[in-house]
Amino acid sequence: MSELEVTHILNEAGGNFSGYDQPDPETSGHAPNGSNLSRYECYEDPNFTIFQYTTDDLLLAASMASTVFNVLVIFCAIKLFKRSGDTMHLFILNMTVGDLILTVFCHPNELLIRKHTFLQKVELCFVVHFFNWVGLAISGLSLTMLNVDKLIYFRWPLSYDRVMSKKKAIGLCGLIWSISLGFILYCWLDQVMYIHHYDCSLQMTQGKKFFYEIFIVLFCVLPVTSSLIVSIYLFKNALDCAVECFQ
Repeated sequence: MSELEVTHILNEAGGNFSGYDQPDPETSGHAPNGSNLSRYECYEDPNFTIFQYTTDDLLLAASMASTVFNVLVIFCAIKLFKRSGDTMHLFILNMTVGDLILTVFCHPNELLIRKHTFLQKVELCFVVHFFNWVGLAISGLSLTMLNVDKLIYFRWPLSYDRVMSKKKAIGLCGLIWSISLGFILYCWLDQVMYIHHYDCSLQMTQGKKFFYEIFIVLFCVLPVTSSLIVSIYLFKNALDCAVECFQ
């Protein structure tokens, strides 16, 4: 049986199945030919829906609590930097600002958008996804520089003040913002990604998905890897010191 015949039979049965086309998102609860939209939707167990909404509420509460703690960290970082002048506090401040963008705006709105369909507007979703990427990028690169700062402090303590001065640290924080905003703005302006108008999800343009891989490696994998390397180094030093003390 040819594809044309199959399509004709399905259309006669009351559905419009042309390839893998999605139902028209502009319809208000109705699929083509007047049939119910639910026949085209994936099955969702009511218990799982309740679990999802409950989890979203808990995550929303956690985001609000995280916002309070992030504000406290910012105040403490500013106070300690004024007192001691350690550049480490600048990177902590920069990282916490990135986290604050996520907890005070992105995560709450993302959870509310998923829960309430009237909030699923392309413009709002664009802003949420854009600042979500910005917050992740700022926080990730700041964590990487914080790990570099700690490594220099413990590995070359006599050269620390010369290598990581206040002026250099402030310049590095500015560079972090420039790289993050520049990369993300390029991705949006070059239409590497776009907002799907049906479910408000972030989609990647075919042939440009390597930009997402670059984002993941640079702003997500690198911070975690640098933290692991510094932690292993500090643990090894602490272990060597403990062995020497017991000898």
